[in-house]
Amino acid sequence: VRRFVQFWRPSVVFFVESELWPNMLYYLHEQGIPTYLLNARCSDKSLSRFYIAKKLLRLLPFKLFDAVYVSSQSMLEHVKALGGRTVTLMPSLKTISEKLPVNPESVAKIKRVIGGRKRWIAVSTHPGEEEIIINVHKLLKAAFDDVMTIIAVRHPHRVSDVAELCLRYGLVCTLHSSVLQNDISESANDDIYIVDQMGCLGDFFELVDTVLVCGSLIQNIGGHNFLEPIRFGCNVATGKYFDNFRDVYQHVKRECVIATDTKEICGFVKESFMHFSRDGRTLTNPDFIEKWEDVVRSIMNQLS
Repeated sequence: VRRFVQFWRPSVVFFVESELWPNMLYYLHEQGIPTYLLNARCSDKSLSRFYIAKKLLRLLPFKLFDAVYVSSQSMLEHVKALGGRTVTLMPSLKTISEKLPVNPESVAKIKRVIGGRKRWIAVSTHPGEEEIIINVHKLLKAAFDDVMTIIAVRHPHRVSDVAELCLRYGLVCTLHSSVLQNDISESANDDIYIVDQMGCLGDFFELVDTVLVCGSLIQNIGGHNFLEPIRFGCNVATGKYFDNFRDVYQHVKRECVIATDTKEICGFVKESFMHFSRDGRTLTNPDFIEKWEDVVRSIMNQLS
């Protein structure tokens, strides 16, 4: 840490979300280098440990930051109680991320495989969620012969596990990497299309109207970013365990349904198949757009 700081000589340092590195924080503080925490958030488990450290060891984890920016009132109160000196309520940085990139060549290849089939995508799936998705697929297949379920696994090293799970359920699957590498032109008999590469979700949001954002169907993950498919005008749902995004959800609840179990997910997808059309659909809350997409400028104004 010392060699790094002495070599780069930063004039200011920003930490993001829950990436707290005590050794670096202490050394930056010793050197008088201003340090800020953006998008501060902690799980209930981490907060419990912080409060125990405060009570037993008198440690205040947020005391070393010159300022802390939080995206919810409850987190603001926790940070103040745990040593935060200057704590400001500020929109989540996730709200100002740009629309995901789209690769036209990849989109064309995916489109040839999907064809005119009814399709939906479950993105950022974790262990325990793929089985739920597969059960939804089986219910959908009873109603729609041509349905294709696309699963974008959160961690690509688990792709083989997901493929084996599909086989155990008697389902035929295709890997996205195979489609791109072998230029597959049709996949009429496949049930499941597994996205086994990173950085390509924009291609699928461009083609697939119906999106389920996972990491939210089971506890202790906290959900993932449903703003990404919303920006494409997709019909979006999330599970009920999306604690990491509750401060954002209130602003986009008209664009994102909560589906709590297999039956509700299946109902959401069916309804989407039959009635949804994106037709240039965008965020419908102008206050959200105006207030939240100006977050970086607001922070810089405070620091200047």
